[in-house]
Amino acid sequence: GAAADRPEPFLHRNWPAIALGLVALHWLVIEIVVATSYVPEGLFVAMVTTLVLLMALPFLDEALDAVVAEAFAGDQTASPALRAANEQTRRGTLRIARVLGVVLLLFVILGVWRVDLVSVAERGIGARFSADLVGALVIAAVAYIAWEAIRVLVDRQIAMERVTLGLDTENESVGEGEGGGAGARLGTLLPLVRVSASVAILVVAVLTILGQFGVNVLPLLAGAGVVGLAIGFGAQTLVKDIVAGIFFLIDDAFRIGEYIDVGHVKGTVERISVRSMQLRHHRGVLNTVPFGDIGHVANFSRDWVIMKFPLRLPYGTDTERVRKMIKKLGQELLDDPEFGGQFLQPLKSQGVVQMEDSAMIVPVKFMARPGEQWMLRRLVLTRIHELFEEKGIRFANREVTVRLGDIRQTDVLDAADREAIAGAAARLLHDEANELRGAQPADAR
Repeated sequence: GAAADRPEPFLHRNWPAIALGLVALHWLVIEIVVATSYVPEGLFVAMVTTLVLLMALPFLDEALDAVVAEAFAGDQTASPALRAANEQTRRGTLRIARVLGVVLLLFVILGVWRVDLVSVAERGIGARFSADLVGALVIAAVAYIAWEAIRVLVDRQIAMERVTLGLDTENESVGEGEGGGAGARLGTLLPLVRVSASVAILVVAVLTILGQFGVNVLPLLAGAGVVGLAIGFGAQTLVKDIVAGIFFLIDDAFRIGEYIDVGHVKGTVERISVRSMQLRHHRGVLNTVPFGDIGHVANFSRDWVIMKFPLRLPYGTDTERVRKMIKKLGQELLDDPEFGGQFLQPLKSQGVVQMEDSAMIVPVKFMARPGEQWMLRRLVLTRIHELFEEKGIRFANREVTVRLGDIRQTDVLDAADREAIAGAAARLLHDEANELRGAQPADAR
């Protein structure tokens, strides 16, 4: 199952070549010892023990993997969120256990070769350097374990939240059209926290290692402060972007996976960095927007959305009958076992709101979960069309009346007159379409 799908570790994949190299090295050392006729006490025991330990590494790794997998196996009937979180925790714990195992194996090998680090550290400058080097390696191992522990905690929380919200544990679901699904707040904030913590651990580890070798780190800290102040004055735009991003995230204005409009560009939030974010337009364009350039944020994926569209009905249609039909259809869709759960409020008619030359405008609307409104709109339009066909209700055709002025009905229209009439009608239709989209009429621009 899941174990078979995991990639083969590097040690297992390349172990034949590594084992041949170890055997060749072992043989070379034996030849050198035989040629020099000098055999230190316990040399062959130490060599054989070291070779056995190194050759047993793949088996020890398999045993370690089995122990960690058993510790985080959990109940396979548990919730998807818990299973996904356990998998994230298992991977991180295995990496930590491997680092601890390597450190332990190193000390065992040093013990086999009778190397006493304390006594070595007391002998001269070279020995002290060796002791400092071992201390630096221990500091690096502790720093790595701390970083891995933070990574495990962050990945576990992100996995639990994403699966709880119904998001795919590997890839965010992509909504159709203009409107993504609800995003995960922890999935937006915790990656930034992880990066910040990783940088802090790296800086502290480097400074501690330098101090281990006797380097005075106070001038480095003072110099870094001066350089940071100079960069802050010289990169005011960068500081503006970072500060603006912090406040946007504190206000929870957007999350990864949500569809937003920032005025000059809109799209689904794919990635958030320290100074900018990337928005994927529903037509595929990827835009990078610095936080400092954002004036306002319109979020289309938070809590709920209302989908509204007009129906054009001819004069003489019984609008009360249409209202009752739409209401009944809304209840049927609400009770639908497949799509009913996506409606937060049923489909309803708002009555006649506008009278045009050739039609009455009857808007209908419904409330849905973010990201589902486009699929539901197609479903609703299809069902309304089928219902009107069944009940004998037709939609109004768009008509444009053009007054010809002094031209009498008996006059024959030439090509220029027909072109002028068609242009007037096209202009009217164009302005009406722009008005529906919220744009200005052509003569106002």
